[in-house]
Amino acid sequence: MKNQNGIRVHLYFMVLFLLAMRFSPVAAQETTPQPQPEQGILFISDRDGQRTLEVMNADGSDIHPLVDSPFEEGGKLQSASLPPDGQTLAIVSHKDRTGTGVPGTDAIFLLDIHSRLVVRLFDEGVNQGFPAWSPDGKRLAYLWGGGIDVNGYFEVRVFNIENGQTQTLIKGQSGVMAQAIDYDAAAAIWSVNWSPDGQQLILDAFTALPDGYHILVVINQDGSDLHRVTSNDVKAFLPVWGSFSNKIYFVQGFSGYHEICSLDLDTLKITVLSDIRKALPDERQPYITQLDVSADGQIAVGIGLRKSNSIYLFNPEDRTFVNIIQDDTVTNDLLGWVNLPSVQS
Repeated sequence: MKNQNGIRVHLYFMVLFLLAMRFSPVAAQETTPQPQPEQGILFISDRDGQRTLEVMNADGSDIHPLVDSPFEEGGKLQSASLPPDGQTLAIVSHKDRTGTGVPGTDAIFLLDIHSRLVVRLFDEGVNQGFPAWSPDGKRLAYLWGGGIDVNGYFEVRVFNIENGQTQTLIKGQSGVMAQAIDYDAAAAIWSVNWSPDGQQLILDAFTALPDGYHILVVINQDGSDLHRVTSNDVKAFLPVWGSFSNKIYFVQGFSGYHEICSLDLDTLKITVLSDIRKALPDERQPYITQLDVSADGQIAVGIGLRKSNSIYLFNPEDRTFVNIIQDDTVTNDLLGWVNLPSVQS
């Protein structure tokens, strides 16, 4: 029998080699400006009885599977992130251990789209989740140490593809985080996303006491200048950067419903963009499960409905939501926008 640790190490370095090839000097010679690639949507669907990673056009057409199998025995596809070049998927697999006395765990796997080579990236025995590729595809931010069952993760880490090194940017339970959010209790971290220029990240920090609230926090890519950008009463979560580095979109929780908002980082002015109860009058308390903004400014929204989850396009000018998957028998969970040519080649 082959040594499993040896196989894992071998696969790990094979993945690093394939990833490093994307940034070779030969590829870097191309300097001709390219037009903005057509945008598509990456999502998870249960249409075939199991959670499958799928891609579709922005109008909901041409749905096709990208990944249709789990990455570990008993694993369940939880989330995924795809870099702009579409070559390497970072995928989170959740392993449920109900009844065993051991908590369920989330693990990050890397999948090379063309070779289909897949390997578990970290082997620490601790949850890792919410992977987010940097705009240049050279760094993978992720959350570490904890999980949904303990109200979020506790660290933000960044894995550098070029040198294989991991940097811890912030610990949710650290004094630095407590000082940034002006609260002396531990903070869990629920999400992480990059700015368009790759120089900053935005976090959704959650404190359980005294009332339990979400705060948006910005940090530089080197771990410096951690600071909050929303107050306690805003109840902001699911933050994503827009096409420009001075604007953030997020979801604000009101009493019994959610709304999409924008935040100007220069002035810290918040604008409520949606009126979800008016836009979806037939749904009782629809809630937003995910939010993402494309490179050309389109806003995709995952919404939880009475029968299932679906994916909408939101137009902030007229406050309308358009359901691009008209099938309430299937649950479709939005992940985010992708460059279609990169996943179709």
